Amino acid sequence: MVASADPLQALFDFVGIGDALKDAVYAQTGAIEKVRELVFIDGADWDDAMANAVLVEVAAKAATDEDEAVNEKTRGLRAREKGQIRMLRRYARLLLGLPGEQGALHAGSDTNFDKDKEKEKDKDSKMKRKFRLSRVVDQGDDQEVEALDAEIVRDAVKRFKSSNDGLDPTPEEEATADQLQGIRIKLMHDIVPFADFGILRPFGARLERSLKFSAKIWNPEKQEYLAKELPGPSSHAEWLRSWKVYSYILVALDAVSKTRLERYAAKISDLNRKYGCLRGDSWWLVALADQRMRSERMERLRREIEAKAAAGVKIEGGFDSDRPWDAVFLAAALDTDFWSSEVTEAALLFVADARAKGELLDPGHHVAVPGEARDLGGRGGRAGAGADEGSVSKSKARRDSKKRRTAESVGEPSRESYSSGAKGQKGKGDSKGSKGKSGSISKQVCYAWNRDEGGCPSPCPNNRQHECERCGSSQHKGKDCPNRK
Repeated sequence: MVASADPLQALFDFVGIGDALKDAVYAQTGAIEKVRELVFIDGADWDDAMANAVLVEVAAKAATDEDEAVNEKTRGLRAREKGQIRMLRRYARLLLGLPGEQGALHAGSDTNFDKDKEKEKDKDSKMKRKFRLSRVVDQGDDQEVEALDAEIVRDAVKRFKSSNDGLDPTPEEEATADQLQGIRIKLMHDIVPFADFGILRPFGARLERSLKFSAKIWNPEKQEYLAKELPGPSSHAEWLRSWKVYSYILVALDAVSKTRLERYAAKISDLNRKYGCLRGDSWWLVALADQRMRSERMERLRREIEAKAAAGVKIEGGFDSDRPWDAVFLAAALDTDFWSSEVTEAALLFVADARAKGELLDPGHHVAVPGEARDLGGRGGRAGAGADEGSVSKSKARRDSKKRRTAESVGEPSRESYSSGAKGQKGKGDSKGSKGKSGSISKQVCYAWNRDEGGCPSPCPNNRQHECERCGSSQHKGKDCPNRK
C-alpha cells in the first residue's frame, strides 16, 4: 500500500477508487475521516448505504462561443465499482488486523454478514426443542415438530381474549404451547385439524409428564415395546373438558369462530341427552360418531362445500376460503344424515338387541390389531365361534386319543365304543341292544360301580355297563384308574 499522510486516502488510492466513487462513499457514510470509522460501521448499514450510492458524472458541452454549460448525469454503481467497494471494506479490516472476509459487504449481493446471520439462525433452529404429535394431540400421528415460540403463544392468547369478550381463558381451557403447535401444524398442512380427546386434555403439561412413565406393551410381531394407547373420554362431562381445550386452540389460531364451535358442541350434547343413557350407558355411541366426524367426515364436507362455492351455490353461514374449517364445523353440526346413521340408527339396533356392542364398534378394516380385539358377532357373540369350536374340538380330540391309547394298552375297548343312550339299551355285543341315531350300539357306564364303596351287583340292575368311566377297562373301577390324576 502506498504510504500517505492520510491512511484512508491511501486506501482509496490503493484500491483505485476515483473521485466520483469516493464522493459517493462519503455521501452515504457521513464523510468518514478515518479507516477505523469505515470498519466499524454496522455491516447491514454499510450494505444499505452502498446499495443506494449514486455517482454523478459531469460532461462539459460548448453552449456558445463565450461560455460552457455543464451537463450532469447520475447513475448507480457498476460491477467494477461494486468490486472496489468490497475491496475497500476488506483491506480496511486487514489494515486494522481484523479478518478480511468477516462482514465484508458489497452492494447488491449476498454478504458474509448475512451468511453469518443465517448460520446463527440455523444454530438457533437446531437448539429448539422438538416433540411428537402422538404425545400431544393425536396418538396416531408420529410426526415430529418444533416447539412453538413464546411470542406466538402470547399472540394466540390475545386473539382468544378479543374473541371472548375481553376475558382471559381459564386454566382448565387454556392449551399448552405444544398442544397449540400440534393443531397449528395440521392447519398449516391444510389437513383436518383433528384432535384425539384421549390425549388432548386439560393441563396437558401434567399429562405429558405422566406419559413418560406410562406402561409399555410387548408386541411379539414387531419385537418391541409399544406405548399403551389412552382411551377416549369415558363420559360426556369428560368430553366437554377436552372440547374446551380444543375450542380454545381453534379460536386462538383464528381457524374457527367461537359461535360455530358452540353449535357443534350443542349437537353432541343433544345427541348424548337422547341416546347416551340407553341400556344403562351408551355414551360410547355418541363419542364414536364424534370421532369419526372430526377425523373422517369433515374432509368430505370441506370438498363438498368448496365444490358448491365454486359452482355459485349459496353456503349456509357463508364460506371463506381463508378459513375453510369455519364453514365445515357448522356444516358438521347440521349434517342430519350422518348423525342419523351413526347415532340414531345404531342406538335403535343396540336397544333392540339386533346388534351387539362389538358389531357397532367395528372399525371397518377387519384386521387384527393388538389391543383392538373386539367381538364383532351378533347377539351372544356368534362371530368367531368357528375358531372357538375348532380349538375345543382339537382339545377333545387330544383327550380322546389319549384315552384310546390307554385302553388299547390294557387290551380293552375304549369309551368311544359307547355313547350316551337311553336307559334299558344293551351294550356292545348285546343282541337286544338298540342302535342310536348314529347307527352305533350305545350303553351308559354305571357310575355306582365306578364310584360307590359298595359298588353295584352284577348284572347291573340298571342295565348299565360295569367298566371304567375313564378308560373303558373292565379290570378296574374309575376311582382306581391309573389314568386318574
